[in-house]
Amino acid sequence: MMEIGAGSVGISSVNLDYVIGDKTGYLHLQDGQTAYVEYSTYQTLRSAPPTNFHIDAGSNIWLSADFKLIGLQKPAMQVGSPPCFVDLLSITLSLNSM
Repeated sequence: MMEIGAGSVGISSVNLDYVIGDKTGYLHLQDGQTAYVEYSTYQTLRSAPPTNFHIDAGSNIWLSADFKLIGLQKPAMQVGSPPCFVDLLSITLSLNSM
């Protein structure tokens, strides 16, 4: 677990180049924090970090262009309380058939 707490004056963003885990942990971004999760400005990456996300209003998360949610929590991504704005180029949902 990694936490940027109140005692971390001046730290408002974190870059997670590669995320590993068992799909039960989560990344919680609070107001004013920014995270870059397996993201690159210069190339398109395929990313499926094994974690869950809780994104509060006022925070930012940058994800790869080809991003897949695989966390085990329901829902795997919680986006903050209103007012909340989500900017996306496109969303593609794929359901695994049984």
